Amino acid sequence: MSIKKTLALLVLCIMVVFTVTACGESPLDVLKQGTKDCVNSLKTGGGLAGADLEAFLGMESSDSVLGEKTIEAELDMGGDNGKIKMKQSSLTNEDKGEAALELTVSAQGEEMVSGSYFTGSDVIIKSADAEKPMIKYTMPEEAAAALKGQEPVEKLRLALLPEPQKYDGSGWEGGIDSAIESFAADKTDDDVKVAEEKKITLQGKEVNAEYFSMSVTGSNAAEAMKAMAEAMNSTAAANDLMTSADNLGSETGVNSLENLIKAIDAGNAKKMSLTIGVIRYEETVIGMDLEFKAPEGVMTINTVNWQNDKERDIRTSVRYFDNRGFDTAEVIAAGDGDKYNETNTQKIFTAGEKSASTNDMTATNTYGDGKFSKEFKTDFWDSGSVSDGEDMSGTITGTYEGTDKDGATEGSFSGSIKVKGSDGGDVAYTGTSKISKDAPSITIPEFVSGSGKTVSSVADLHKAMGSDADKFASYNYAKQTMQAMMLMFMGQSM
Repeated sequence: MSIKKTLALLVLCIMVVFTVTACGESPLDVLKQGTKDCVNSLKTGGGLAGADLEAFLGMESSDSVLGEKTIEAELDMGGDNGKIKMKQSSLTNEDKGEAALELTVSAQGEEMVSGSYFTGSDVIIKSADAEKPMIKYTMPEEAAAALKGQEPVEKLRLALLPEPQKYDGSGWEGGIDSAIESFAADKTDDDVKVAEEKKITLQGKEVNAEYFSMSVTGSNAAEAMKAMAEAMNSTAAANDLMTSADNLGSETGVNSLENLIKAIDAGNAKKMSLTIGVIRYEETVIGMDLEFKAPEGVMTINTVNWQNDKERDIRTSVRYFDNRGFDTAEVIAAGDGDKYNETNTQKIFTAGEKSASTNDMTATNTYGDGKFSKEFKTDFWDSGSVSDGEDMSGTITGTYEGTDKDGATEGSFSGSIKVKGSDGGDVAYTGTSKISKDAPSITIPEFVSGSGKTVSSVADLHKAMGSDADKFASYNYAKQTMQAMMLMFMGQSM
């Protein structure tokens, strides 16, 4: 199996976790606040795929860590391929304004070291190819500001975009408030339909919940949906999630959120309608149903986000006018003793609801005093959306054990990857991990202008690495992340 395909595997498994709570006094308040909180959950959703070694190795999904994440793994490729050692470090020191993403691969006696280093407005990219010069790019002030607070892999992806400030989230709060204001304009409690005994399914069991819903038409519907879509398009994490089904395989130039906005602008508002309903269970809003109708078709967002300590039932489904979109479902239920049974399914669909990729994981999670362990199995299939045209399918099985120690989580993992197809094979892996919120010491490599290459624009940065800025910008989140990692490591486009 090629290193390219091995690295491509790293972008196949990521969990999308939503947390939402809401409560209100009147039916209209419940609907408004519940809608805001449910939509806000999409802001932290992240893309359905990314270079997330934690999820890939069965580790428990963690929040964004602006400190240190270091994972070392040894992959036994079998046969003449031998063993590959990989080390990925994500380091952030916010106090000093420094960050680094480092990837080292050792194979057949050769060590290849690459990294992206961020200090102030500068990004320095060091390829694993010793023949390629180090590259230094000084970002415009507003672009550098947009990278603040992001993990290094996201900093790298955003730095490779022409206008990362478009996704700095500054338009989120006002946009969502504007959407809800338009949706609820001149409405009262009497306009809200309340069903006190709506049956829903949580963890496979039918329970009774309350349902608050309201429909609007015309300009109110158009303005509310447009404001919501614009807010989603202005925030990196929400944009990543909501465009997960765009530009897969050979498709380019699609942005479902922008297409939705354009359709609203160009359409007849009198023929548009928006219905939003929120689900309240035990005095907490745990989900939302949104349906926007226009002459071009129907766009829907459906969520259920229930959590109780370690148990959860989290489901999200999105469809656009052309029926592209995604479904996710994560259910964790109490088992015997301190064990919890988990199922996690992700599906992505292209236009016409054609299946593009799937992930199906089953796992047993065990919690102890400062300890966590997981035994898991993941069946995956990708039509080429990540591996750029190459079908890839197989099974990952493994275990992970983590222990909290001195403010950090240290872990170990092992397992196997079975990839089907002519370029497939079996890979056994073992390794260790460390996750800490403490600010690490970061060594920024010295950039020597005489031997390095200085660029002054994103277009020149891509050109220096044999890439194309416009083409990169047209990719969806998963593909951008994969390309960014490969550009850093190989110093060239895949």
